[in-house]
Amino acid sequence: MKTTSALTKILLGLIFVLLMCLFLDFLALHDIRNDYVSNLVITRFSPKTLSVLPVWSGTMGEWTIVEVSFLIKLIVVGLTIIISWVLHRRIRLMQ
Repeated sequence: MKTTSALTKILLGLIFVLLMCLFLDFLALHDIRNDYVSNLVITRFSPKTLSVLPVWSGTMGEWTIVEVSFLIKLIVVGLTIIISWVLHRRIRLMQ
């Protein structure tokens, strides 16, 4: 029974990590929406301004957050599926 309780706490912790990643994704994508203009668009319409734009307008930090968050969510979802399966089997054995 202690193992089931520990797995349940781990599962809740993983869900909290997913919630944090979703929140960080929202913030990063909101920032990208406000700051990002692709080099392709700038080159097409006004190539002279490409060299004038500040480095932060490429939003590299925000894209990194989105990419890392995706990997974390992928791992967490995999672990959540495994833990849920183990809990399900333990509950079935108790009945």
